[in-house]
Amino acid sequence: MRAFGRSLFLLIVAGAFAGSFMVVGAQDEKKAEYVGAEGCLCHADPVHKSWQLSKHARAFELLKLAGQEKNEKCLACHTTGYGQGGYGTAGVEANLEGVQCEECHGPAGDHVEKMDKDLITRTPSAMVCARCHMEKSIHARP
Repeated sequence: MRAFGRSLFLLIVAGAFAGSFMVVGAQDEKKAEYVGAEGCLCHADPVHKSWQLSKHARAFELLKLAGQEKNEKCLACHTTGYGQGGYGTAGVEANLEGVQCEECHGPAGDHVEKMDKDLITRTPSAMVCARCHMEKSIHARP
């Protein structure tokens, strides 16, 4: 019985802390600003160069070629931070065209300003990818 009580106590404490960390993380992500791929140039070799050659980097160009660069249904998957303080926000559009670092890692303003890896707001996950790479997508890109 004593072991059960100790386990229950630890579970409650862990749950309380996990909830507070999630809230702090969510608040931080909303406060951080998008800076665009140019803000991530300290990762120039080979990460940034690899991205520059990727389809993600050219995603917005494909919209332009199709005449869909103003289509809201397309912008969420072909730009960075659309509807979340990124692309579509006055003054930051040009540097957030295409799928950039921050679409997967979250807004990097604080990370870039303080050069602190702990300020990266999001760890990429399958759920982040699935927002655009899903079977119901118009393109269904694996």
